[in-house]
Amino acid sequence: MEQKDTESADSQSKLAVFAGWTVLAICLSVVAVRVMVTESAARQTGFRLINTGSELYSVSISLVLAAVFVFFFFVRFCAKRFTYRFTGIEPGLAVFLIAGFVSALTAPDKRAAVNHIIVVTAPALMAIVLVQLLDSRRKVKLVLAVIASLGVVFAYQCFEQFFGGSAMLIRMYEQNPEELLGQLGIEGGSFAHMLFEHRLYSRGIRGFFTTGNSGASFAILAAFAGLAMWCDSLKVKRPAASRGFALYGGLIGIIVITAGLLFTGSKGGVVAFCAAGLMFVAYYLFGGWIKRYKKSILLALIVLALAVGFLVVCYGVSQQRLPDGNSMLVRWQYWSASAKMISEHYLLGTGPGNFVHFYTRYKLPQAIETVADPHNFLLSILSQYGIFGFAGFLGMIFLPLGNVVFRFQKAERLRQVQKRFSFAGGVFIVGFICLVLLLIRPLLVDFSQSGRFMLLVSAYIFLLPVLIFIASVILFSRACGPTRNVRIMAAAAFCGIAGVLIHNLIDFALFEPGVLTAFWALFACLVASQLTVSQATVLSVRSVRNIRIVAAAGGLVVLVIVSIYLLWYPVYTVSEKIRESVSAVKGGRVQQAHKILAFASDADRLNPLPQRLNAELYIQSYQQDSSDSEYLLKAEECLREATVRNSADFKSFELLSEVYIELSEFCFSSSGRQEYLNKAQESIQAAVERYPGSGRLRVKLAQIAEQLDNKILALNNYRAAVEFEDKYRRQFKEMYPSKEVFSRLGDQKYKFALRRISELEKLRRSYKLL
Repeated sequence: MEQKDTESADSQSKLAVFAGWTVLAICLSVVAVRVMVTESAARQTGFRLINTGSELYSVSISLVLAAVFVFFFFVRFCAKRFTYRFTGIEPGLAVFLIAGFVSALTAPDKRAAVNHIIVVTAPALMAIVLVQLLDSRRKVKLVLAVIASLGVVFAYQCFEQFFGGSAMLIRMYEQNPEELLGQLGIEGGSFAHMLFEHRLYSRGIRGFFTTGNSGASFAILAAFAGLAMWCDSLKVKRPAASRGFALYGGLIGIIVITAGLLFTGSKGGVVAFCAAGLMFVAYYLFGGWIKRYKKSILLALIVLALAVGFLVVCYGVSQQRLPDGNSMLVRWQYWSASAKMISEHYLLGTGPGNFVHFYTRYKLPQAIETVADPHNFLLSILSQYGIFGFAGFLGMIFLPLGNVVFRFQKAERLRQVQKRFSFAGGVFIVGFICLVLLLIRPLLVDFSQSGRFMLLVSAYIFLLPVLIFIASVILFSRACGPTRNVRIMAAAAFCGIAGVLIHNLIDFALFEPGVLTAFWALFACLVASQLTVSQATVLSVRSVRNIRIVAAAGGLVVLVIVSIYLLWYPVYTVSEKIRESVSAVKGGRVQQAHKILAFASDADRLNPLPQRLNAELYIQSYQQDSSDSEYLLKAEECLREATVRNSADFKSFELLSEVYIELSEFCFSSSGRQEYLNKAQESIQAAVERYPGSGRLRVKLAQIAEQLDNKILALNNYRAAVEFEDKYRRQFKEMYPSKEVFSRLGDQKYKFALRRISELEKLRRSYKLL
């Protein structure tokens, strides 16, 4: 006999049951949308490529999850009996939020900090809600089926990109490279152009994600979600025909997802997948022995992890790289710079979402790329949130996992709910997800210049993945028979989570919103499967119901208003106004664009982007009419405000120095010209302090120093520029021996710096002789 619900469907009103299924449908729809829509909250900083809609989308969908969390507990709190299942996530989440808030107060770019906190914590809030909802084995398996089915859709997208999309993009680039580069905001002949070509012709397959590594992390989650269902279905007694379909159908789905993982070409993803697979096989074969000695095994694994980490650090310090090609060479450079950053900001961190602004301070001169994440989830959190945020984040993950390990249940059947609710609810959720996908995904694509043929093609692009998703859900749902072995199902989910964490020791995929949301959904399945069996702690609160309803409703209204006003509205306003300003510039209405950007700046006084864009627009106007210095004065005003709102970004200081140099040309008196040149030198020195390894900035500083007759400063910076370029060229040859060296400084500037070093050296020697 299966266990009965302690709070069965019969004891709840139909409205409450429907509300629960609706919340579950919304959460899973968010997972599906994030997996099937490329989402990157990275902020663009120039008119050549502005995609602030991505930032708005990330914040909006994260706030939807937060709103679901608040609404769910509002409904629970107003019920006759308030129940709550402690997940183990709560203590770490509380510490993480407090640390993030304190760190955000000291962050240079406070808007980026706020947005980062929202995007990172919202999926964890969703996981807490899911644990409350997943009170039966049918619901747990339904979530697993959705994740696995999304993995099949991801694999289809990888196949489509490999056989069609990548080749088409290469043809588009070869036919009209200027147009494609312009759309991407890449300057032709630049270093970014070289990197773009390298990635283009490597035919990287990424599915719906920004990188192949991110796709690989999601594939690990999806494959082990499917494995959790498939292994449990091995124990289910069925008719021969039905049993064969369930077994082979589920196995085929897992194979398809694994093929998608292989198509991404992510070596780290494949290694992590294999490691997770070995863990699962070991448990499947030696589960009893592992359970008997789990404390000793856990201690041994911790010691092994520390030993491996120590050896990695020792090797990296001695060799200044890690083994296994270029990817590990550059990762060691990311980690080295991050370690220096952490040593100076270990308490509060640089601020959530502010890593990219600080990385240039510590970046090695020879490093090829400037990154927004250290490609290691531990270093990423520690560098941005500080030691307390780091402890909170680890607590969010490892406290619940520790509970699972030490309270791992015997093979018991999960309790049953009434079949009519389970089946109807499952159909409702799948239909809801499909409807959301068909409505949301087309809204994120611009059809303004598409013809009828493109609309038909787009319909195919949007409809076919949904049909594949439905077919995959049906395929995996055949494994949704009575659960015979909770431990095997939980072990598969555990290994999938472990595989993603292993992979993200060398990547940043965990913080891509689609991966992070799916990660916490699978995490909730693992935690809920254990709490359901053991009938975990239930919190009951009894008080006057009307008072609770009034108090909760008032608090809810205040929270919603504050959240919209402080968190969503500023991001929405800036996003929309920047879009309007771009349209105004294209239409020749430059003055209107300035007013729109000024309005955006006033609407969000934490965001430096509107001021920066307004300054760039004034500089463009000056370049078209160089007789009016008023453009430069207004650009100076905007840039100074931008540096106040983000004092860590070198770009605004560099641009400000260029404005001062141009203003010095308008001065007829030597004192006025000297004053502007001094300001230019101060600004470019501020930029160099924030990016000391930039040869370009060093040359600019040297040139300004020469104009101020500071030849020693000029000589030192010319030398630094040449030294950095030489280091970069040596590393470039090491990484790409068959390629011609692409100068980052530029051949003309490099030769100019060499010539000026020679001339200034002669001048210095002659001065000493005199």
